[in-house]
Amino acid sequence: MKHHTAPKSVQNSNGRESAQRIYSDIRRRILSGEMVGGSVVSQVKIAQEFDVSRSPVREALRMLENEGLIDAQTNQRGRVATFSAADMEQVCAILMVNVAAAVVAGSGRFTSEDRAAIEQTIDQLDGVLAAGESASANREERAKRARQVAFRKLITQLCRHAGGRAVALIDGLLDRIAMFRQLHESGHGRTPYPLDPDFSRLRQSVKGDNSIAAGQELVAKINEVSTKALLFVDPNYRPFLLDTYARSAAGIFARPNDLAGGEKLTITIRTDTTAGLQYNVEKQ
Repeated sequence: MKHHTAPKSVQNSNGRESAQRIYSDIRRRILSGEMVGGSVVSQVKIAQEFDVSRSPVREALRMLENEGLIDAQTNQRGRVATFSAADMEQVCAILMVNVAAAVVAGSGRFTSEDRAAIEQTIDQLDGVLAAGESASANREERAKRARQVAFRKLITQLCRHAGGRAVALIDGLLDRIAMFRQLHESGHGRTPYPLDPDFSRLRQSVKGDNSIAAGQELVAKINEVSTKALLFVDPNYRPFLLDTYARSAAGIFARPNDLAGGEKLTITIRTDTTAGLQYNVEKQ
């Protein structure tokens, strides 16, 4: 009897679909709190549960590991990643510096359409912040989610001219912060979104086509909301990285055209048939 094997492309497609299905389901369980931090994730059990081979399971767990939701181990088991205030502080601190660099890199490239879109986002923030002041619990929760979405959109808009890879990096950091928030809420219930409602100086900077000043205001907002959020996560935690990175971000804004502090780097490259590629680096 001949055994007919599905074409390799079909097998690969089915494997990708299985991996995506497993990834989505395990991710949902982690973020909802159904799978708690530190709990074991077994490839064997997942393969049995989904009635698949180990290959799509490994691929799904690799995707979850890349997101920081699973800590992989070498014995075919992993654990759901634990979450701490220190983890969140590090990501928020790195976000501030990257946002500062991205705004400076895109300085002078904002069009009138860009500025109008940013002002519209600030209008949205003003609206949801005002709506949440005297809202019921359910409406306040919806308003909080709307603030999160609008503030993230504002960050993305002010960083949009930094280049695709820089924007992708910032998006990844924002994704990680959103996961931290969701993981905390799944175990501790609802938390406020501590965003200062005053965007007047940022709005004025955007109107005046001063992206550097707008970026400074934005980084200050990120610093403020991060510090407050850390206290909600752990009232006993005392941030120490945020101030250091905020000063680094301020330095980037202070020298937008001279990030090396006045030093000029000259690299001379030459080829030699006997010695191969050679180069000389000089600072002036």
